[in-house]
Amino acid sequence: MKPINLPRIAVITALVLLPELPGLCAEETPPELTLNRAIELAIQNDLRLLPKKNALQLAQMQQNAPIVWRDPELRFNTGIDLEQHYLDSALRFYPSSPWQVKADRMATASLTAIAEADCQIAETETATAVYRSYRELQCLETEILLAARSTAIKKEVAALSNQRASASLETSSESLTLRWELRETEQAERTARWNCSVMKSRLAAQTGLPADQIRTQPLDLSAPFTSIRTEPAAESALANRPDLHLLKAQLQQADSQLKQVQAEQIPWLTFVQTGYSEQSDAWDIQVAVSIPVFSRSSTKKQQAATAQFLRQTALTLSEQAVSAQAAEAEKSLERAVQELADYRKKQAGLIDATRREIKKLQELAPSAPLDRIKLEEWIVKDDYRQLQLIRAIYSAQADLLFTTGKSLPLQ
Repeated sequence: MKPINLPRIAVITALVLLPELPGLCAEETPPELTLNRAIELAIQNDLRLLPKKNALQLAQMQQNAPIVWRDPELRFNTGIDLEQHYLDSALRFYPSSPWQVKADRMATASLTAIAEADCQIAETETATAVYRSYRELQCLETEILLAARSTAIKKEVAALSNQRASASLETSSESLTLRWELRETEQAERTARWNCSVMKSRLAAQTGLPADQIRTQPLDLSAPFTSIRTEPAAESALANRPDLHLLKAQLQQADSQLKQVQAEQIPWLTFVQTGYSEQSDAWDIQVAVSIPVFSRSSTKKQQAATAQFLRQTALTLSEQAVSAQAAEAEKSLERAVQELADYRKKQAGLIDATRREIKKLQELAPSAPLDRIKLEEWIVKDDYRQLQLIRAIYSAQADLLFTTGKSLPLQ
C-alpha cells in the first residue's frame, strides 16, 4: 500500500483554516514535542510526586546516617561514714549489639526502598496517562486532516450536483442528500477540532506547557508498527513493576523486624564501666551482660515471623498475577499490530488500483470529475479505518507500558 499523501492533506487543511486564522503564518511555529520529552516534563511537574520525593530524600538521609553507640554517661557517687568521706567516679559505655546494628541497617534500607517504590508507582501512572494523551492527540490531529479532506470532497460533489440540478439534468433530491452529507462531514470536522483542543489542554496541564506551544510529531499512517519492548513482557514486568518493588521492600521490612526481635534474644553487653573509687583507692572495670531468660520476645518473634510469611505470600501471588497480565498485554498488542498488518495487506492491491484510476481520470477526464471524487472518498475512508486500527495499537501499547512498569517508551 502506498503511503497517504500527507503534504496534500496539509495544503487542503491550510486552505480551510487560513480564512479563520489571520496572521497564523506570521507567528513562529513552536518546536515539535516528542513523546519522551512530554513524559519527562509531566513527571517533573507532577505535584503528587513532591511529598513522595521528600519522603525518599529523608529516608536516604536516615539510611546514610552512621549508627553510633548510646551517649556515654559520667557517674559520681558520694558516701560518708564515721571515719571518712569518699567519692567514686565512673564512665559507663553502652556498646551496640552487632546483630541489632545489622537489623537496624536493614530496616532503614527497607524504608528507603518503600519510598523509592512509592515514587516509581506515581511516575508510572503519570507516564501512562501522558502516553495516552499524546498518542490520542496525534490521532486527533490526523483525524482533523482527514476530516478536512473529506469536507473538501463533499463540497466538490455538492457543487457538481447543484450544477446538474440547475441545468435540469436531474432532480434536486440528490443535491439535497449531498448537502446533508456535507453538513455531517463538517460537523465531524468540528467535533474532531473540539476533541483535539480538549486533549491538547489536557496534555498542557500534564506537561506544564502552554497549550498553544504544543505541537506533536506528525502521525504517519503508513509507518510499520511493532511492540515497544526489548525483552519478554513477563520478565520485564517482574523486573520493573514498581508495585512489586514495593512488596519486596515491605518483605525486607518484615525481615528486619524479625531480625530485630531475634537480636533482642542474643546475650550481649548491657554496659561497660570504668572508674576510680576513693574508698578502695583503686581503678576498676565492670561489665554487665544481658542474658534473656524469660520475656515476651517469643511472642514478638512469632508475630514478626507471621508478618514475614504473609508478605512473602503476597509477593508470590502478585508476581504470578503480574506475569499473567504482562503476557496478556503482550498478546493484545501483537493482535492489534497483526490486525493492522492484515488489513494493509488485504487493501494494498485495491488501494494501488484506485490511486492509478484516480490519476488516469485526472488526466483523461478532467471535465467529468464525479467518478474521480468518489474514488478519492474511498481512499479517505480507508485512511480513517487505518487510523482506528492505529488507535487500538496505541491503547495496547499503553497497557503494555503500564503492565511492565516502564516510565519511558522506546521510540
